[in-house]
Amino acid sequence: MKRISDLLQELDQLSSSVAKTVKRSPSATVPPVPRARRSIHLGIDYGTATSKMVLREYGPDGERAHIVFPSSNRGRLRDFRVPSAVCLEGGRLWFGAEAAARQSLRDVKTWCSIKMRVASPQEFHGLAAPLAEGITADDLATLTIAYLLQEGKRAADSVSRHYQTPPAFSFTLGVPMSELDHSHLRGHFADIAQRATHIVGRPAAPDLRLGIPVLEGWMLVSEADDALRRGPASEARRWVRSEVEAALLWPYKSGDTEPGIYAAVDVGAGTTSAAFFEIASRTAGNGSVPDARTAGFFGTTCLAPGADAVDQALVMFGNTSDPAAMRAKENAVIARVGEFAVAGVVSQICQTYALAFDRAWEKHPRPASWDGYRLLLTGGGSEIDIVRRKLSLRAGPKLRHSPQLVDAAAPSDLEREGFAAADLRHLTVAYGLSHYDARVPSITTPGDTAEVVLSEPDSALP
Repeated sequence: MKRISDLLQELDQLSSSVAKTVKRSPSATVPPVPRARRSIHLGIDYGTATSKMVLREYGPDGERAHIVFPSSNRGRLRDFRVPSAVCLEGGRLWFGAEAAARQSLRDVKTWCSIKMRVASPQEFHGLAAPLAEGITADDLATLTIAYLLQEGKRAADSVSRHYQTPPAFSFTLGVPMSELDHSHLRGHFADIAQRATHIVGRPAAPDLRLGIPVLEGWMLVSEADDALRRGPASEARRWVRSEVEAALLWPYKSGDTEPGIYAAVDVGAGTTSAAFFEIASRTAGNGSVPDARTAGFFGTTCLAPGADAVDQALVMFGNTSDPAAMRAKENAVIARVGEFAVAGVVSQICQTYALAFDRAWEKHPRPASWDGYRLLLTGGGSEIDIVRRKLSLRAGPKLRHSPQLVDAAAPSDLEREGFAAADLRHLTVAYGLSHYDARVPSITTPGDTAEVVLSEPDSALP
C-alpha cells in the first residue's frame, strides 16, 4: 500500500503536468461567457436606378450604423450603390452587380426602373421592354428585395461573427411618400417586403447572387404569396416607411447640424421628394442649457418627374434610344446642346419643391425665420448642374433670400471612414430606415404633416 506522502507526491506531479498542458495548448482556455444577443435592423433604400443599405447594430454597449457593401460587386470594393436592374441571360434571372455586369452581353435582356413599373407605370421613362413570359414587375421587385435582403443578412452576420448567438434581424423598406398616400400602394410594397422575407427565410433558400431560373423565381414568389395570404394581416408600417420621413434622421442625428429651417430635396430617378422641417434645441428649465434636439415637419411633396425624365429629354441628342444610357452623362450632353432641351422637365422638378414650400408656409408663415434657411440636395438627379442650380434659388416668392446649400455632416454613429460628404449623402434614406420604427416620428402621408415633433428617444429598445 502506498504511503500518503507518496500519493501526495504523485498528485503534485500530475497537477504540474496538467498545468503545463493547459499553458501549452491554445484550445484549452476558459470558454467565453456568451454575450448579450444583438439586435440588427437593416434599412433598404430600394431605388429606381440603384439601391443603398445601412444596418444598425443595437446592443448593451451602444449602437453603430454600418454601410452594407455588395459581396459580389465586381471590383467596386468601396461602392455601396447596388444596381437595381434585373437581367435575363439564357433563361436565368440576375440581380444587382451581377445583372449590371451582363447588361452589355449579347442575347441579354435588361429591365431597368422596375420600381417605377410597379408603382407608377404611367410615369415610367425608359425602354418598355416586355418582361419574361409569366413574370410581372411585382415578381421582379420581390426577387430584387430578396437579393438585397440576403446581402444585408450576410453583412449582419459578419458584424456579429464575434458573438456566440446570431443577431435578431429585422428590416424596413423605403418608399416615396407619394406612394404612401394610396392605401393600395402602401399595402402593395408591404406585401413585396413580406414576400421577400418569406423567400429568404425558407429552408435551403437559393443564393440569388448566382442567379435563378425564371420558372424557379416565379415559383418562389407564388409560394411566398400563398403563405402571405394564409397568414394574419400585418400593419404596413411594420414593413415600409416614407423615404422623406427617414431622410430627416440624417441631419437630426448629425452633431454638426445647426438649428434652423431646412429644405431637403431628393431628386431620384423616378420621382422628386421635397420636404421642409426645422431642427431646434430644446433648453432646460433655466432656459440656458441645451437639453435635447427636436425636429418638426412643416410640409412635404413627392411627385414625378425625376432624373429619368431628364434622360428621356436628352435621348434624341445622345445617339441612343435608351434613356438609361444617358445616366451620369447629362451635364456633358446639356453643355453641348443647350439647357433648352431639359428646361421643361427641370421646371416640373422645381414645381415639386415649390409645392412643398407652399405647404410648409401654411404651417410656418414667419418670413424672418426663413432668412438663411438651408438646403440639402440628395439623389442622383441633384448631380445634374442645371437641376442643382435651379433648386438653389428661392423656393417661393414669399421668401426674401435664396437658401444656403449645405451638406449635413454624417452622423457620428455611422462607420464612414474614407468617404467624402458628397458620396455619403446618397445614404441619407438608408441610414434613417436603419432606425427602429419607435425611433422616428409617426408620419405616413403628406396630409399628416402637421408639426410633428421628434425628440431624443429613451435608451430602451423597442
